[in-house]
Amino acid sequence: SMTFLGNLGLVILLMVGAAWCAGGSMSTGELMRFILLVGFLYEPIARLHGVNQTLMNGLSAAKRVFAILDEEGEEDLGSGRDPRPVRGHVVFENVSFGYRPEQPVLHDICFEVQPRQTVAFVGGTGSGKTTLFQLLARFYDPQQGRILLDGAPLTELAKGPLRDSIAYVTQDAFLFAGTVRSNLLLGRANATDEEMWTALRQACAEDFVCEKPQGLDAEVGERGVLLSGGERQRIAMARAFLKDAPILLLDEATSAVDNQSEHLIQQALKALQKDRTSLVIAHRLSTVIDADVIHVLHSGRLLARGTHGQLLRSCPYYAELVAQAERETAA
Repeated sequence: SMTFLGNLGLVILLMVGAAWCAGGSMSTGELMRFILLVGFLYEPIARLHGVNQTLMNGLSAAKRVFAILDEEGEEDLGSGRDPRPVRGHVVFENVSFGYRPEQPVLHDICFEVQPRQTVAFVGGTGSGKTTLFQLLARFYDPQQGRILLDGAPLTELAKGPLRDSIAYVTQDAFLFAGTVRSNLLLGRANATDEEMWTALRQACAEDFVCEKPQGLDAEVGERGVLLSGGERQRIAMARAFLKDAPILLLDEATSAVDNQSEHLIQQALKALQKDRTSLVIAHRLSTVIDADVIHVLHSGRLLARGTHGQLLRSCPYYAELVAQAERETAA
């Protein structure tokens, strides 16, 4: 609109000026001088319009920011009973949950994980595997049923100490802007350099960190953009090694690493899982074959459970997942 009005004014000026010049009321030189001066008038007005646009964009962004700041924060993370020391006995009793209550993601899930047991969850995309982990960490509470940790309902436990007892490696490994050291210290704030290097070595991340001139003080960038996907995932795994929590949650923890690194990390994970309760999600079924129990999820329901050999014989859906994984590996 501003551009249109400015050009319209220039057109009117030319029409009126041309008529005056034809009638002898104005010389051509005076008309050109007037047009030049009007151009100097329009330029600051156009700049003021640009300031107005910037101001309106800032106000719109400020509304969204303040809307988030005005949201109610999470309740006190320290309210409730401290579950520590945690043995790692986990029970899901008839758990149903939906991010929207009218659209359930999990339906009547029941299973038990014994202390120091490795339990795997497999299934197609959207079957609810990651949701199980988010419920266990109490990012959400189920609409029906209950979850028990060492015999106590999660709703009675303090969220802070509960999460301190869990090491969670997600598929999309998140790194904060800062250094390798600052991201590792999120796992254990009082860790020494030697302990951090040990954790990096266990996660097969020592080599690429050593190659950086700053070493542990190398910048990783916002969300780890200065690292490759596999490097970000190995830093996140090193953070889990460093935390040394009694419950380990691995959600596609090796999805972004190559086969050679995956083999090395698998050896380290076996050592890490040895004395803790481990829950594992993986599409690469080589990760879960050695699990004590494998649970098969389909459309939010627990379809079958058993060892790898048992499920191959008794669950056609699991056999199909294994065949698909083998085809992807071969490709």
